[in-house]
Amino acid sequence: HIENDEMSQLIVEVDLEGKDLDGVVAAWMKKNEARWKGWIKH
Repeated sequence: HIENDEMSQLIVEVDLEGKDLDGVVAAWMKKNEARWKGWIKH
């Protein structure tokens, strides 16, 4: 799962800093690949 503080940071980047949603998500996914890959059944 994503922690509340992580989600808050993503929201800040998109809503307050005006960053592109797809770019913010892609950066998070790249940084956290080992974690989210465990969420997907192969």
